[in-house]
Amino acid sequence: MEEAIGMGGRDYNNALTIFFISYAGAEPITNLLLKRYSPRYFFTTIILLWGAIMTVMGCVQNQAGLLACRWFLGLAEAGLYPGVNNRK
Repeated sequence: MEEAIGMGGRDYNNALTIFFISYAGAEPITNLLLKRYSPRYFFTTIILLWGAIMTVMGCVQNQAGLLACRWFLGLAEAGLYPGVNNRK
């Protein structure tokens, strides 16, 4: 991947970091959404968004596209673990 889209230096680390920034920022919001909407619909939406973003990530052509995909992946994945972990 690094050679295919011309990544170098800290580019890979930036792609990893941007995911966690959006993930951490969206976690409180997604927990509120989980309380408002049924888990059945909430988790289905998260999983479909995750799959769509991962599909688009396979088509990126440059570093900017990868960063955008990683950002949105963090947003989509933010409610999954806390939501599953808190469900009894």
